[in-house]
Amino acid sequence: MPENEESVRECIEYMAACSLLLTKELCRQMEHPVTTDKLMKKLQTNYSVHKDSGGLRSRLEDIRSNMTEINQMIDNSGIRTEADQKQLGGSYLRLALNCIRTEMFIELEFQAEQQKQEKEAILRLNM
Repeated sequence: MPENEESVRECIEYMAACSLLLTKELCRQMEHPVTTDKLMKKLQTNYSVHKDSGGLRSRLEDIRSNMTEINQMIDNSGIRTEADQKQLGGSYLRLALNCIRTEMFIELEFQAEQQKQEKEAILRLNM
């Protein structure tokens, strides 16, 4: 895998992990502690294959949109209500899910490209 793609994957993994940790901490602050396993199961149940379409650009746009939404919520002044906290937690989970989707896309695209190159190499050897 090219170094640039590996760096992107690492950043996306880091964002997903941080989003889960922030969700976990937010739940703890709201006196509804959850385990990481429970959050992972929630992500799995929220994953819809039919939403997993589009290219890298649209996936990165989804992440950018999630980040903008989170920044707007965080930048609001005053004390957050419970509804605000839940909305923020949901945004963190959506960000984590979009990061995971994007990471899977990058990996699958890399594998497909590798297979294509291997087939082309075999065809050249057979000529």
